[in-house]
Amino acid sequence: MKHDDKSKHGGKHAAEKHTPETRVEENAPDFQKQLDELSEKLKACEKFEELYFKKAAEFDNYRKRSDRDRAQIIKLANEDILLEILPVVDNFERALGTPGKDVKSLHDGIALILKQLEKILESAGLKRIKSIGEKFNPHYHHAIGVVEKQDAEEDVVMEENLPGYVLFDKVIRPAMVRVSKKTKNTLPLEKNEEKNNVENKGAR
Repeated sequence: MKHDDKSKHGGKHAAEKHTPETRVEENAPDFQKQLDELSEKLKACEKFEELYFKKAAEFDNYRKRSDRDRAQIIKLANEDILLEILPVVDNFERALGTPGKDVKSLHDGIALILKQLEKILESAGLKRIKSIGEKFNPHYHHAIGVVEKQDAEEDVVMEENLPGYVLFDKVIRPAMVRVSKKTKNTLPLEKNEEKNNVENKGAR
């Protein structure tokens, strides 16, 4: 009987060893370690998130500052060009305000002012497109009509209705032109019949 009691007590202790409570107690250090690791990772994520928003704000401020600087540069560039054009305006006012000038003197004065303005525009990178006598180029020319001519080379600019301009390498306005179109040396049917009648009468 004593032996049975011992076996009973031993079985009880063995059963107590493998209960869920004892397993949790045994694994408690591992759980705590995992919780600590997760906590550290969460803190690191929070730091990265904070750093991300900080850098995003810095970049947004940089972009806004760059936009302001670019706008300021454009304003200053326009100011420089306008300061160069103002003397041209002054010369126009002087030419128109001078009494007693004949037409030729006024024409010559305006021509000089125009050259002054063209020089200023060229210094700013603006150039006039060559048109008359040039081969038609759709990149620089816009055809608004044709000029029919016998024995003429095809697609040559014959007339310029409005000059075109390029700013550095960019076409900002194509030239409005009329190009040549070759016509054959033939007469209409009525003209041919009239010509034949005249030749026949002369033969008689």
